[in-house]
Amino acid sequence: LGDNLVPHKGGAITTVDPFGDLNPLVALNGSCPLLWSVSTNLNQNFTSAANSGECFALVGNDMVLDCQGNRLTGIGNGADDERGIEIVNRNNITVQNCDITGFKYGIYVQNANNITLYNNTIWDNNLSGIYVDQADGLNISTNVVYGSNNMTQQDYGVWLRSARPGVNPGNTIISNTIYNNTNYGVYLSASSDYNTITS
Repeated sequence: LGDNLVPHKGGAITTVDPFGDLNPLVALNGSCPLLWSVSTNLNQNFTSAANSGECFALVGNDMVLDCQGNRLTGIGNGADDERGIEIVNRNNITVQNCDITGFKYGIYVQNANNITLYNNTIWDNNLSGIYVDQADGLNISTNVVYGSNNMTQQDYGVWLRSARPGVNPGNTIISNTIYNNTNYGVYLSASSDYNTITS
């Protein structure tokens, strides 16, 4: 139990499900939604099997999700809870080397602290490549976030909403390549103050 090789064995996918693994729940056929609670390296692509809900929900703290270049693909129907990777009420998480496309939000972060999003490729999500609602100590670096020239290109590359960390710790957006998003590459709203954005 608790490995990242054996698929979840029963009923609803929850961290207290008595029929299956407590920790990473992996579908051998590469379908999601799935929960992850410890550090994991992916070795395959994943495709959403549902028309709503997150592909991956990161439900642990102090963890690293390394996609190792593998892709998460949504069905692109624009449902509000259709999120490639969801991080809510968590601390000290790194997401790196992921290719994410076809969701409403590529990566969705809410009420989280010390989150690092590094070296991801996030493209053609319906609304926003990276969406952040209230976060401290966020580091978004060396990502490529863009819309292609097809009908599903995303409205915002990076959207910070109510991301007002104060002076320390601050949020940093640095050394990213963000282009061809319909409305804004980087969009700050709802008093998103004290953030550092550099090329």
